[in-house]
Amino acid sequence: MQKLPSLDETLLMLSSSIGGFKEITSVIAPNSELSEQATSILEQLNKSGGSFF
Repeated sequence: MQKLPSLDETLLMLSSSIGGFKEITSVIAPNSELSEQATSILEQLNKSGGSFF
């Protein structure tokens, strides 16, 4: 149960970079935004077919 707030924050950050969810996330948690660098890393991981670091 102690990890739920962290999971919630992580999901909000991820959803802030997904079209359609960005607007909802900005209303729910205006300061939860994934940085451009983090978004770039996730895009590179996705393109490479990798699933973990």
